[in-house]
Amino acid sequence: STDRTREVNQFATLVFGDRACAQKWLFEPNRALHGKRPSAHLDSEAHAQEVMRLLRRIDSSTYS
Repeated sequence: STDRTREVNQFATLVFGDRACAQKWLFEPNRALHGKRPSAHLDSEAHAQEVMRLLRRIDSSTYS
């Protein structure tokens, strides 16, 4: 949904501190998502929550 996409975009911008960096991350394949782009992984609430969990891990510096 549009609200889900907006929420993920806003949180990614907060995590990365810059909209351009957030967009770069959202549109690049991600190993933690089995090579899928986070932006393409927002097709369901469950997938969006997976992206949000990953962003929270990055934000808390537990992602390597």
